Amino acid sequence: MPGNPTTREEIVANADYHSRLLQSCSEVEYAPPALRQHDSYIKDLEGQLAGSDKKVEDLSKITKKERKEHEKLRDSTARRFAAKLSGKLEKFEANQMKEEKEYVDALQNEMVERDQNAVIQQLLTEARTVREDLVEKSKKSQSLKAELDSLYSRIFDGPSEYYAFHEKIRRSGAQVLLATNKLKEERHAAVQRAEFAGQQVEGTAQRLESTRKELFQLRKALFESVATNAPRPPSYDKVTATPPAVPPKDSPPAFPSPSLAPIPSAGSTSLNQTYPPPPFPPPNMAPPAGATSNPHSETPSSPSGRQWGSRE
Repeated sequence: MPGNPTTREEIVANADYHSRLLQSCSEVEYAPPALRQHDSYIKDLEGQLAGSDKKVEDLSKITKKERKEHEKLRDSTARRFAAKLSGKLEKFEANQMKEEKEYVDALQNEMVERDQNAVIQQLLTEARTVREDLVEKSKKSQSLKAELDSLYSRIFDGPSEYYAFHEKIRRSGAQVLLATNKLKEERHAAVQRAEFAGQQVEGTAQRLESTRKELFQLRKALFESVATNAPRPPSYDKVTATPPAVPPKDSPPAFPSPSLAPIPSAGSTSLNQTYPPPPFPPPNMAPPAGATSNPHSETPSSPSGRQWGSRE
């Protein structure tokens, strides 16, 4: 079996090389995951820097505007002189101090944001420098792992009678890997089907809930519309009687009360028969000239010039 000593000799001959590869891999194996995390950190810093740049630009515009207004009011000797003549110098100086304060506040806000922007830029520069080192170490880690794989393939690939147990394990490992990949594919397909079914069920539930809400609102609106427009039925719980009409106080009667005083006659003290006077004119007054008597009245008409109530 000429191949068996060769395999053993190769393992013994590459033992130190194998140890150095393992040691080197352990020193840089942190680099790939650290690089992924560091890239997220750099992306966050870049977003902060973009927002800070925009804020610095806006604050710079505000500062320029406030400075222009402040200098215009500060250097205006004509306005100061006019305010002094009109007795409004104190108001002018108060306005000038207000403009100066607004300019100082705007300038301070801009300086604070510029300092923050400079800090972010410094952090971003350092982070990019660290990233370059992580990129180099990640490449080195990948290279060392590739060398290890190459060493293992050169020594252990291919049939070997002396290392039959290793060959059996290698083949079993390949079969397990194939079976694992197949199970992963089936699991992935099942997960996708389950996610799709879940999405369908969730969508159906949402549509059902939306339809239920629409039906509720429709019924509510219909009920309120009918209840508002329909006449209300009479209530039998409480019956209220209509009170009788009460005449107003101190109101004159509709017609004057008749007088039952007797009518005196010549040669007699009184008569038993009484006659009610006519409604108009009032008693002891002669009727107007040319008035005709009512044929249905029991009281005879009086001629013109004769005393009212006389029989002559």
